[in-house]
Amino acid sequence: MRYAILLAALVFCSACEDTGDSCNSGTSDIGALCLPRTLAPGITAAIQVRELCGRGCSENPSCTAVFRNSQVVLDMQQTTCTSQLTAACVDMGCQTRIIPCALPALNEGDYPLVVPGAPLQVLHVLDGGQSSCFLPSLDGGVQ
Repeated sequence: MRYAILLAALVFCSACEDTGDSCNSGTSDIGALCLPRTLAPGITAAIQVRELCGRGCSENPSCTAVFRNSQVVLDMQQTTCTSQLTAACVDMGCQTRIIPCALPALNEGDYPLVVPGAPLQVLHVLDGGQSSCFLPSLDGGVQ
């Protein structure tokens, strides 16, 4: 029994080491995001996004938001490596971690929001709007 646990730990940790495996960064689809009804103008808003289906043993994705061509574009990047194809990592299934994302400060108005893997949405920026929004965790709490 002790040998099986040690072997499983070694397999799991081997995915975390620099083994010379091929690693690539790419855009990950967003499964959910928290947006207030209205955002406050002139400040950086803090929102959260949930990845749609991240690979087991992968690093947490990162989220960036930029204002480009009169719209806000979210990008969630994730690095995946071939070592993450071990049985222990594959058995973890889809990861749906919550990632913070900072929206750029915007003037009052409505702005298209482009989100990978989701339909176009609209950000409403008005006086009295909120500066943050948090997703509930999958167990019902808020992270």
